[in-house]
Amino acid sequence: MNITIEKITPKKAEEYLGKNTTNRKIRQGSVNYYANEMINGRWKETGQGISFFEDGSLADGQHRLLGIIKSGVTISLPVARGIKKDAMGSYDVGAKRSVGDYLNLHMGEKNANRKAAAICNIVRTFFGTNLRVSADLTVTILDIYRDQMEQVVSFTHTNHLLRKGWIIAAFTVALKSHPDVSDFIAAVASGANLKPNSPELAFSRWIAQSENTRASLNDRYLRIAYTALYAFIKGSNVSLLRPSNIGINYFRKREQETISLLEGELIMLRDRKETLFSE
Repeated sequence: MNITIEKITPKKAEEYLGKNTTNRKIRQGSVNYYANEMINGRWKETGQGISFFEDGSLADGQHRLLGIIKSGVTISLPVARGIKKDAMGSYDVGAKRSVGDYLNLHMGEKNANRKAAAICNIVRTFFGTNLRVSADLTVTILDIYRDQMEQVVSFTHTNHLLRKGWIIAAFTVALKSHPDVSDFIAAVASGANLKPNSPELAFSRWIAQSENTRASLNDRYLRIAYTALYAFIKGSNVSLLRPSNIGINYFRKREQETISLLEGELIMLRDRKETLFSE
């Protein structure tokens, strides 16, 4: 086996893809993700690259090559030639590191998995779809919301019902524009002295009833959280929470500066945008 480092231009990527005869079905989401990192200058050189079998056919790297073509960017990658066919059993079968692992192991972040999940939900709040967020972009978003997220995590630490990413995301976004939302969060976290028909009581009851429902990236749950927060800010009474776009759109407008910043960072991912939240 021979390994070299090559500058892969979009033209060379097309040439190498012409030798792609035995690869997996293309996952467009992965192509978009790689292209987005490349065009935004976040692509890092690692040991992963392109590899070819002994007969010259492509063994691994089709998504990276397609990412280069889509982004139009030239990328330096390791290129391995002479891979034996029976080595395919070792490709892409191990446990992958998550963004939470990266935040914890390389950034020293506490509660890293909760923060990573919350940031995915912040992106979903702003763009109405589930976009794959890289570790570097996660750190960028975390830096924007760090003070608020640390405060939310500390509030919710003692209440296991509030440790979900969608709840931490909604609380964080709301707290950034309305510091007095901390009163809402503290009341929900403690569960003490909740007033009848208050948004705090309505939300506490709602999450208790929904405890066993999976909702890591559930749009209905996000709308519920923002509806309760919006009602608190407006001083409205609430007896029963129902999902609405009013609250989430209110906070999206409040965070338009951050949304505009992230639009450029996610430019290659947003060609699969779904319109889930009306303007």
